[in-house]
Amino acid sequence: MISDFDEQNQAHDGATLADGSYIQVGWSRNSNSTSTILGDFWIYVPAKKQQLGVTQFNFDIMKNGLNPRGRLGEFPFETYCDIKNKSGLSTDAQGRGCAAWVLYEGNMEYLHCDDLSWGGKKKCD
Repeated sequence: MISDFDEQNQAHDGATLADGSYIQVGWSRNSNSTSTILGDFWIYVPAKKQQLGVTQFNFDIMKNGLNPRGRLGEFPFETYCDIKNKSGLSTDAQGRGCAAWVLYEGNMEYLHCDDLSWGGKKKCD
């Protein structure tokens, strides 16, 4: 079903899945572009309030498929998925680097501690 997500979530046209999740292509470039990132893709899990890195996850559309943000590319986990936001990112940026962590590590420990990293600690004490 193609629909508008509700105004609180400020999404554009997308698709609502049977479980209530919502998917959306945020922006895209021509496939002939020289950029390695051709666009972005969002997944929203059902929730009353959407929050990046908690109920809202970003992926980059690459020439070879979807890349969850946070492992490689312009949105590194340590900066864009930091519970203390040491870099001072805006609320519309902080959390954009969490998708890869959730998929590869299978947890959301980053919500509880701020010393996790790809090359080191994977869970809070």
